[in-house]
Amino acid sequence: MIYALYADELAGEVSVVRRFRTVFNHARTVISNAENHLQLAATYTQVECLRSILRAAYERGVRIHLSLFVPPDETPPASEKLQGICHEVRRRTLPGPFLLLADRQQACYATRGRQTNEYGVIVDDYATAYAFHWYFLTRLREVYDIIHDARSSDAPFTFVEITDCVRGIESPLDAGTTVRGHVIGTSRADGRRVSLSGEFVAVEYTGARDETPPTFLELAAKATAVFEANDTQYTVGGPGAAIEDIRADPSSSKNSPS
Repeated sequence: MIYALYADELAGEVSVVRRFRTVFNHARTVISNAENHLQLAATYTQVECLRSILRAAYERGVRIHLSLFVPPDETPPASEKLQGICHEVRRRTLPGPFLLLADRQQACYATRGRQTNEYGVIVDDYATAYAFHWYFLTRLREVYDIIHDARSSDAPFTFVEITDCVRGIESPLDAGTTVRGHVIGTSRADGRRVSLSGEFVAVEYTGARDETPPTFLELAAKATAVFEANDTQYTVGGPGAAIEDIRADPSSSKNSPS
């Protein structure tokens, strides 16, 4: 038996709505209230409609990753048009739904098109949003090329994904480089807030270690950074860490090779 809630007014943690417009308007509020991280899959027309609030989020320090749908026979927008509204843009040639995720807690998902029924899902729940998060990573981000990258080439680097952090620090660690950093998050054991400065000393992930960077599949099951501070080693995972000592906040892991 399947139950579905259809509404134009939001109710509870997960709402199914009839109209794309309802989801898109709610997305404006979600972007305006975001604190750490936004993941957005959209067309350029939709991005233009959200430009002012994306810029405001960018300017207050929210990390913004965009999966931009551009048909194969069209030219993607110049990098200059994407500056100041997102930190990373990947050009996607296959159409898909509108999707916005904020701080791993909220999700706005909507379909729209002649060949699909128009409906949307609005989520304010970590566990449910987590499923949309992995959909974004595997279907909308990881497999596409970067066309705009606002991250500085100079340290320190900020990571919003533990998988990106593991990829970013593994090579310097293997080369014997000291990788200093700062981690902010929550202790998995007792829920207390943690803010640590120290050194990254190792990475751990599923799969064999070799000279090539780990694949996303190898990082999907487990991706852990080992961090040493105050003569104590801690294992660090992402916000949903199940076995690590610290659940790192988005935008909280920074490193500076020296």
